[in-house]
Amino acid sequence: MPKPIIVFFPKIEKKSKKSNLIPLIVRIRNGKQKTEATLDVQLDPNDLVFWNPITQRLDKPQNRINTVIESVAYEFSSLPFIERERFNYMTPQQIKDRILPNRPTPVNNIKLIGYVEDYYKNIVIPSTQYSKGTEKNYNKSINHLIKFLTYKKIRNILLSDFNIQHASQFNDYLMSNIPTIGKKAMSKVSATSVFIKIKTMLRRACLEEKIKRNPFTGIKLEKISPKRQRLTVSELSKFYQLDLTNFPNLEIDRDCFLFQVYTGLSYKDLYELKKSDIIVSNQGYFLNISRIKTNNPVQQFLIEPAIQLIKKYENDPVVLFKNRVLPCKHLNRYNSNLKILASMCEISKNLSTHIARHTCCQLLGNAGVRHLPVLNCILGWSNSQKSMSFTYNAVYDENLIEARDSYYLYLKNNL
Repeated sequence: MPKPIIVFFPKIEKKSKKSNLIPLIVRIRNGKQKTEATLDVQLDPNDLVFWNPITQRLDKPQNRINTVIESVAYEFSSLPFIERERFNYMTPQQIKDRILPNRPTPVNNIKLIGYVEDYYKNIVIPSTQYSKGTEKNYNKSINHLIKFLTYKKIRNILLSDFNIQHASQFNDYLMSNIPTIGKKAMSKVSATSVFIKIKTMLRRACLEEKIKRNPFTGIKLEKISPKRQRLTVSELSKFYQLDLTNFPNLEIDRDCFLFQVYTGLSYKDLYELKKSDIIVSNQGYFLNISRIKTNNPVQQFLIEPAIQLIKKYENDPVVLFKNRVLPCKHLNRYNSNLKILASMCEISKNLSTHIARHTCCQLLGNAGVRHLPVLNCILGWSNSQKSMSFTYNAVYDENLIEARDSYYLYLKNNL
């Protein structure tokens, strides 16, 4: 039995006498039956030379015609999976109604809020390249934009009417205190993070020819993050030597923080760390994971103090029940207890899980571990300014063992 097919082509004989543009047609055929529909894009006659009848696309980068075709083709290709048994028996008209159920909103009538919400739903959520944290940050950015539009009483502004003045005002809004609505100012770096995500969304609108120019283009922002706090060796020594005999509940938090300092692991990676992630051999305890945030590999030989902590908690009920390496608490509770520990040690810094990772990075440098490919392996860096190519800078076990020994010797002599 023949299967339904779909083809796209410009209908030259239907060229508009008024605009001189050529309509783009989708034809659906099933056996002897067929139907056609006009897509909501038109081809400039000058672009006919770029039309490829084999791929049924324009051999031209970043154009709205291909975007529309891909969208319709995707809906068609999904039908065999949704209607596995009925697909071959559907009439062309039924298929057309499924893949083109509604005419899209005219470009001039698209609201800004509607566009960014659709972007989040159709681009961010389905994408495999975004982590859950990034999805959450996109959602926060959209919420900030909606609150700004509400504050300015332009909540229903059209995408095409949002201009560079509005974009500049949005940037000022993010970094301003507005007591009347309970709005607190954001730092430059935090505001930039929100700003860039909205800018990225509207860049897509430009590519889809929904707007002529991205209103966020040309506005310069602060992109350099402030230097992270870290513990000095003397502060870490106080933390390490703190007597917590009468505070066993806090002892777990202190040990988890120390393990982060020993390994450079983020809180999330430590929280999810399982015994199977650590291989025991004659060379020592080898940790081999991919970072949850970036999927970058983390490979290192653990120093002796980290191994001692693993053994200390190997029979802990939480460790046994959840098959984890350490009985980490949830983030808010963990960070709260770290601040109590800092107070007990008379450390004035706002102690948090982030500080442990940055302290590890600093201490590795103090210990003489400065070869960037080795640091990449240990810390799982993804920042291009910090990282170097793994392909051209191979790291061997000997390099990681040397780094482990240097780090352990430094801590042993200073803690």
